[in-house]
Amino acid sequence: MEGALSDILVCEGGSIYLGQNRFDLSLKEQEVPYILRDPDQKSPAMGRTDLVGKPYVQDMQQMEKDEKVQRDWQRRVWPQMVKDLEEKYGTPNLGERRFGRHIFTTNGFLDTEWFNRSYWMYAETWPGFHIAHRGAKTGQLLSVDRDKTYGVQAFPSRNLQSPLFTPGAQGYLLFADRNDNEPVLPDYTRGVPKGIGFTRADPPVWHQWVPVRIRAMVATGSAVFVAGPPDVVDPEDPMASFEGRLGGLL
Repeated sequence: MEGALSDILVCEGGSIYLGQNRFDLSLKEQEVPYILRDPDQKSPAMGRTDLVGKPYVQDMQQMEKDEKVQRDWQRRVWPQMVKDLEEKYGTPNLGERRFGRHIFTTNGFLDTEWFNRSYWMYAETWPGFHIAHRGAKTGQLLSVDRDKTYGVQAFPSRNLQSPLFTPGAQGYLLFADRNDNEPVLPDYTRGVPKGIGFTRADPPVWHQWVPVRIRAMVATGSAVFVAGPPDVVDPEDPMASFEGRLGGLL
């Protein structure tokens, strides 16, 4: 779906961005082409065996089980749309577009709800319909400096269609990626609605699970400061942390 919310503008590399719209510095709209699949181009995602089973990538067994179920979902639910896309582009595209590296969010910078299919990303590609809960330089909150992107991911797993999170269990994944470690869309999930989505080809620079619901993040010259309420669930008052009654941690 094309269009943009009225939101915070982002400027990088001589371009101004509003959602998936791109302008030059004189506010002339620039082309943001859809990415169509090249059958001769192979994605490096999940191609490295040393990434399998790591805590910062999608579980491989989930992928093999869920992708098969989702593969023809688009054709079954939206047959006319698929037909129209194939006639226009030669392939049923799910909205991924190439538009220049910058920080963006699929739901708006002012949205604080952490809906499980929305996220922030620092990348060259607008991800379209795809999820990216385990993607490189992707998370519920990001901070970017000259060399690295720091982020927090709240959804360590997924069910058939949606990322999942269990409060008071594994915590939140805090990580750093090199800025040139682009999120990638694997060949096996390209064009698959509600598939595995964007993931990573290379591991993060560092990562750790933290028992804090990180709602604020600042990168400095020598440290990353994060703050938020504790990730605990009191059986007597299970919403206490979510509603701010347990204070915060820095």
